[in-house]
Amino acid sequence: MSDHSTSTIHTTVAIIGAGFGGLGAAIELKRRGEHDLVILERATEVGGTWRDNTYPGCRCDVQSNLYSFSFAPNPSWSNTYPSQPELLDYLRGVTRDHHLGHHLRFGFEVASVEFDEELGRWRLRAVDGREVIAANVILATGGLAEPRLPDLEGLDGFEGTIVHSATWDDDLDLAGVRAAVIGTGASAIQIVPAIADDVGHLTVFQRTPPWVLPHPGKKVSSRAKRLYALAPPFQRLARWADYWLREWLVVPFVKAPKIMAGAEKKALEHLHGQVEDPALREALTPDYRLGCKRILMSDEYYPALQLDTVDLETRSIECVTPTGIRLDDGTEIDLDVLICATGFKVTDNPTATKVHGRGGVPLAAAYQGQLPCYRGTSFPGFPNLYMITGPNTALGHSSMVFMIESQLSYIAEAIAFSTANDNDLIEPRREVAAAEEDAIQAKLPGTVWGTGCASWYLTDEGRNVTIWPDFTFRYRQRTRHLIPEHHVVTSTS
Repeated sequence: MSDHSTSTIHTTVAIIGAGFGGLGAAIELKRRGEHDLVILERATEVGGTWRDNTYPGCRCDVQSNLYSFSFAPNPSWSNTYPSQPELLDYLRGVTRDHHLGHHLRFGFEVASVEFDEELGRWRLRAVDGREVIAANVILATGGLAEPRLPDLEGLDGFEGTIVHSATWDDDLDLAGVRAAVIGTGASAIQIVPAIADDVGHLTVFQRTPPWVLPHPGKKVSSRAKRLYALAPPFQRLARWADYWLREWLVVPFVKAPKIMAGAEKKALEHLHGQVEDPALREALTPDYRLGCKRILMSDEYYPALQLDTVDLETRSIECVTPTGIRLDDGTEIDLDVLICATGFKVTDNPTATKVHGRGGVPLAAAYQGQLPCYRGTSFPGFPNLYMITGPNTALGHSSMVFMIESQLSYIAEAIAFSTANDNDLIEPRREVAAAEEDAIQAKLPGTVWGTGCASWYLTDEGRNVTIWPDFTFRYRQRTRHLIPEHHVVTSTS
């Protein structure tokens, strides 16, 4: 494998992205004997979403022992739910411990990924002109990589500071400023309590109230850390306990959404226990089934909204003005800082528009119902190309790291099969992928995600191309091995 900045890199495997998915893929391939690989990362270090999201209060909503690689436990977690800095340090440590440094190519922002039908290889080009030719490509850019700004008239003309939660300015000084947070999702309920005491005044713009449950996180004791370090099986036991505790949630999520009524009662008790004002309680009470949107956890969000310096605003925004925000009733709110906690481009991820398979077909067609996806990972017409956390692999109840490790088994076997056969091209049969996708889509309307709310899981047409509607162990069973008869193999010779 050559590595000269002005030359083309030829490699067996090109991995795009250095977050959990990309690093995990490299480790699994090396474990199986494949060392001719490069990891292409647009940033200057590893970490993915846990590198980019540095906003105040950022943490994961899955337990530390479960939101980590099974082959790389960390006995030193400070909390049962990890913070962003700890997760970034964890991924740096994994990179170091598994000697991935010489595989990494930083500053490689992908401009295009094109299948060269004559060559039988993938041609990857960076915006700076660098090129990689690879027999196999693994897309590990993730679904939470491209920030989405709100579609508001006048946003570009705001004269103050605009910051998105995923592109936070660590030098931003909020002391005494008039700030606003647009959005009340997972990032917002962490940001609001973290900055409420610093700003001069904070306005929180809410379109739809979220369901909020008490946060179960707690500090990990020194005794537990020593036990995990000296006797790793105890930490593995804790991991599996967390896994099965979450796995039973598939029943109310998928099998019988009405069971969510019990969790809704707990959430309402949490709301009523923390918010005394009846008008504010009513404004914060959701009118949709718990779980239809992402379930949130916080003990600090409701108290923060009741501070004298914080207002919850439920009126609609008409536009952004140079000095703030105008509401639909004409009210003007003057602002210095506008914080957009408005999520990501998930079903319209720009990365998919840069990838083209046989005949120039764009990978974005998979999110528009025009291209079936095989087990959330591979696509007919895209030989030797694999997507980590592809369509219908996201979860509402458990750890994406578990799903990533499940995908890696199938991906590694497929790449090994191709490599052992002179880099033959392998892709799923269209009829097999279509049948499996149809089965997933047929199941989704009866789940909690099909109960009528609007969410980032859905396309503009209302198609859920995001969530896996079943137990995660069933997904692992499906991706444990390559099934040759589900695929078409084409010789490159």
